[in-house]
Amino acid sequence: MKKATKGKLKHLDIIHSRLIIVDNQEIILSSADLTLEGLADEFNAGIYTRDPELVKQSIDYFENTWNYEDIVAKIKNEKQLEY
Repeated sequence: MKKATKGKLKHLDIIHSRLIIVDNQEIILSSADLTLEGLADEFNAGIYTRDPELVKQSIDYFENTWNYEDIVAKIKNEKQLEY
């Protein structure tokens, strides 16, 4: 996966969702692992939409999640500076 994403891959244990954003115009959001077993043999829930508002909210969710570690580190650093 890291090779396919050119190293732009993050993993957070607290997040189970899978989000695919296509051209900032459509999304797939699912709990399914993106494997044959996860898509064919297990019960999962997901949505596909082109609704502009849901796409925007999903992009915002992705960006917040992508930056989560950096935001937490910044907050911790700021708190240490207060003491």
